[in-house]
Amino acid sequence: MIEAFARERAARHDPPDGLVARIMDDARRLQRSPAPVEPLWRQILRALGGWPAAAGLAATAGIGLWIGVEVPAAMLEAGDNQIVLIESDLGSFDHLLLDG
Repeated sequence: MIEAFARERAARHDPPDGLVARIMDDARRLQRSPAPVEPLWRQILRALGGWPAAAGLAATAGIGLWIGVEVPAAMLEAGDNQIVLIESDLGSFDHLLLDG
């Protein structure tokens, strides 16, 4: 019995060439093709949430820039002059860091 196992272990059993060729053809056919690389602007747009979110972000950024550059007089009057203009060197910001 041990000799039979030894003979089978020593014998070489290769699959037929046609079988190997069919397996390789199936493997090439079923193998996924690499996904096309998406442009960076599309990746960023998808991360933001799509066109509606990007449009809202652009509108908000535009309004924020407009308010930051030229404070409308209506905002100053509505808030009873509570808008504080900070110096260009941000000196008053240091006082906020000291509060603890």
